Amino acid sequence: MKPILSIMYTVLSLGIASLSGFSIWAVSWIGMDISYLLSSVYALAGAAVVFTGLKVVGRHKMLKNIGMSGREYKFVKENLIEGKEKIKRLQKSMFSFKDLLASKQNYEVLRKVKRIDSLVRNEPKRFYQAESFYFYHLNSLVELTEKHAFLNKQPHRTVDLVISLNETRDAIKLLEKQIDSDLGILLEGDIQTLHMELDMAKQTLNKKPLIK
Repeated sequence: MKPILSIMYTVLSLGIASLSGFSIWAVSWIGMDISYLLSSVYALAGAAVVFTGLKVVGRHKMLKNIGMSGREYKFVKENLIEGKEKIKRLQKSMFSFKDLLASKQNYEVLRKVKRIDSLVRNEPKRFYQAESFYFYHLNSLVELTEKHAFLNKQPHRTVDLVISLNETRDAIKLLEKQIDSDLGILLEGDIQTLHMELDMAKQTLNKKPLIK
């Protein structure tokens, strides 16, 4: 379930639960002449049961829609949380460069990284197509970028430092190609679907008689 839909469903569930709780309180206190305190307890308990029930139903429906089990979704969600923190670290390191060309290159890489993460967050099942990205490529990119940012800040440039900077930069460039590949794998299904839709549209147009 997308974040905005999840928030809307939670708000709706709270509204229904609150209305249910108020109805229970009104019936208990006014209709059944039960004490105010006990009626309030019944109302809170009833609202809690309704809210929990709606959350369970909503989660079940969401898992069914995305085609995942509860265990799979939990696994993916935990890795997405870790991935978000790594992307924050990556962004912080990349924005520390003052060189205009490096900043532009870093922006492009970061844009692709965020694009991959966004695609997986919108469709969690895609995570299994991006496991290499989350488990290997993103980790390496974060570590190397942080290392490069640290070395780049050193005031005294020795020969060894320059060599280390160049080697780190080369390694980052190789990882950038891996990120491109990761994004391509994620988009491959979308591209195939688009081609199929275009073919169907062409067939429909070819079959449609020309209007004179």
